[in-house]
Amino acid sequence: MLFDTIINYCDSEYSNKINCGNNCNNKGFCNSDCLSCLNQIHYKNLSGRTNYGCKNLVNFYTCRHLNQYCSEIEYLLENNSQFYIPEIDKYNILSIGCGPCPDLMAFEFMRQKLKPINYYGIDINKYWEPIHGKIKEYSQKIKNFNVQFEYKDVNALNNFIKQTDINIFVLQYFFSFFYIHGNPKDVSPFMDKLIEYLSISFKKNKSIFIIINDTNTNNLGRDIYPSMLIEEIGKIFKGTYREYYFDHKLKNDRQKVGTKHIDYILRHSPFGITKRYKYCNNIDGCKSYQMIIELTGLK
Repeated sequence: MLFDTIINYCDSEYSNKINCGNNCNNKGFCNSDCLSCLNQIHYKNLSGRTNYGCKNLVNFYTCRHLNQYCSEIEYLLENNSQFYIPEIDKYNILSIGCGPCPDLMAFEFMRQKLKPINYYGIDINKYWEPIHGKIKEYSQKIKNFNVQFEYKDVNALNNFIKQTDINIFVLQYFFSFFYIHGNPKDVSPFMDKLIEYLSISFKKNKSIFIIINDTNTNNLGRDIYPSMLIEEIGKIFKGTYREYYFDHKLKNDRQKVGTKHIDYILRHSPFGITKRYKYCNNIDGCKSYQMIIELTGLK
């Protein structure tokens, strides 16, 4: 499976890495500790790193988070039968901010009868390119499994959207990253652009799905952006939406939004005890907030 291929590749690359040292582009704040760099990104250390622009960091990130993020999407797909009935006969997925593509791996695990997967990953960070190259190599050996990657800002996808047939849009840990490192003034233009893409895609599909998988906290945009998106989409499209959460280490009832998943256990075990501690210390279950939107018509 693709999951194993990428985990093994990133583990090998990271295990044989050359420490960043004086060549690190996070000068003064790295100390060759990728977890420290990740925390600077995820918790907004203003004097430290703000992006995943490092080969060592993207490999460490993948080993640390791939199982968690892939598992979260798998639970969501299991709870929504639309992905298994003829309503969708092929998965044409646009993943915005795709990173190491845990959503793609979840669809591979969950698809039935080898339904075709056509995956278009969008990310502005070209440090993901070696991992994407391994994904391309894998896809060439698998029936009905096609991938394509673009290293562009989401605002530059007009021609790309017009030439494809997207029926599933994925925003995975996109809003929380945007909340920490983005400009609030860019939120409305992004929503407008996404709705423009949805309108183009709807001309080719009877229904379209939007999957949001993100950090379950009010402090990182969860209580703002999904509801904004629902409000804007509701002006143009008919449809429904559902929300989910994992009952794992929740700190307050405000995190219990939507339907509780029946479990939060990680679905895969890629590492033994030593490497699990090396990469995944404190990553012991699924924790995200999720929303799935189904658009069924124009108003």
